[in-house]
Amino acid sequence: VTGEPAIASARVAAGGARVGLLRLADVDRHPQGRALQQHLVRHLFRTNQERLARTNAGYAEQLRAARTLLEERRMAARFLLLVLGLSSVSTLICHWIQVDRTVDIYDPAFAWCYLLVLGVPTGLLAWRERLSPRFFGLTTENLGRDLAWSSAIVVGVATLVLAALWLTGYPLAEKIHPEYLVKYGPLYFAHSAVQEFIGRGVLLGLMLRLFGENTRMSRLIGNAAMAFMFGMTHLHFGLGAVLITTVFAFGLGAYYLKFRNLAGPILIHGCLGLGAFMLGLL
Repeated sequence: VTGEPAIASARVAAGGARVGLLRLADVDRHPQGRALQQHLVRHLFRTNQERLARTNAGYAEQLRAARTLLEERRMAARFLLLVLGLSSVSTLICHWIQVDRTVDIYDPAFAWCYLLVLGVPTGLLAWRERLSPRFFGLTTENLGRDLAWSSAIVVGVATLVLAALWLTGYPLAEKIHPEYLVKYGPLYFAHSAVQEFIGRGVLLGLMLRLFGENTRMSRLIGNAAMAFMFGMTHLHFGLGAVLITTVFAFGLGAYYLKFRNLAGPILIHGCLGLGAFMLGLL
């Protein structure tokens, strides 16, 4: 139509085919040549427009994918800096406790100061990512089932622990401290809520975003990495506490992945931790 080389491609027919060649001069000599030309031009414009639209859509999709990848890499870099920062802070605090023997690691004031030191940069990163509260487990979705299951877990674990302690001759009557519930209960639940927001909400959420969560293995890796970090923040209590809190954090992470709501992990963490302190196990 234009006299220039064609931009379309041709395919060889699989079977027999009849091929006709139509030149512009043949169209001009036809009695309805002008109408045929207009018809061909309209189809040409429509075909080129469709091809251009598909090409633009492909370029736009590539640009979106490249932008998403760039944002994920930036997020990974910020998250890595946060992890290194939290690990460094934990190490420095543990070193300080070893040097200064007068620090009471069971003092609520120390626990809150330590938590704020870890929680402030974590909260800032969560705010910087501009993600919805639902991403961090702050939602009412699955709230009823989550609280029902978490309550059942608390009752079941508490029953098993009390039965095991009684069978092994643990002096429950002497060790139990009910006044701890009144004196520190509300503050401990608030402390547990902040810990769960840092551990399950932010750290696990970002690790799942970093490692992916489409497969069981990716969720397992993200949960294990979060549990290890959570355990290392308790290094000032000793290696035994690191092991226990790592296992505990892994279990809470697996439970959190079921409902994606922080209410259940907060309830489990608060009740079992408070019970352990009341019974003198911690």
